[in-house]
Amino acid sequence: MIISKATVLTILCSLIIISICGPICQDTIPFSIKFSQSPLIVYGDIIETATAVSVNNHTKPFNITFVVRCTLKGIPPAQENIIIEHTLPDNPLCYRALVHGRTYVFFLNQTSTTHHYKQMPYHELSFNQDATAELLKRTCGIQTRPFHEIIKDGSNEVDYQCPIVSIGCT
Repeated sequence: MIISKATVLTILCSLIIISICGPICQDTIPFSIKFSQSPLIVYGDIIETATAVSVNNHTKPFNITFVVRCTLKGIPPAQENIIIEHTLPDNPLCYRALVHGRTYVFFLNQTSTTHHYKQMPYHELSFNQDATAELLKRTCGIQTRPFHEIIKDGSNEVDYQCPIVSIGCT
C-alpha cells in the first residue's frame, strides 16, 4: 500500500499539534457506560503496535499485541498474549499515541478467532495516570482475575498482577 506525501504530512502535523497542545478530542463517555457495555475489560501492557494507515481520509484499524495481566470483566482470554484490533477515529487529530511497555485498560469484544479481540468504540485508559487507578478503586462490581500469579523473589508473597479495585463495595 502506498501512502501519499499529503497523508504523511497530515499525520506528522497532527502529532506535532497534539504533542504541543494536548489531545483535541476528549473522551466524553463515562467509565460507568464503558464498564457496563463492554463484554470484556482487560488490564495489561502493550508489547507491539502496527502503524496506522490513512486511506481516503479514513484511518484503517491496526493491531496491537497486548499482554493480559488481569481481566477486570468478562471471560478471561485463553492466552496471555492477545491481538487487539484497534480502531481510530476518522479525524487524524484524535489519534492517541499508544506507548510500548505502558499499562492500559482496554474495553473489548470477542471476534471469531480465540486470541483476537476488537476494541469497543471507547478510548482505552492509560493506567499510568493516577486518575485511572482512583477510578478503578471507586467502581463497584469489578472482579479481578489475574492471568497468573507470580511469587515475589525472596518471599512467599503473591503478586496477583491486578490493580486495586472496588474498595468499600459490598
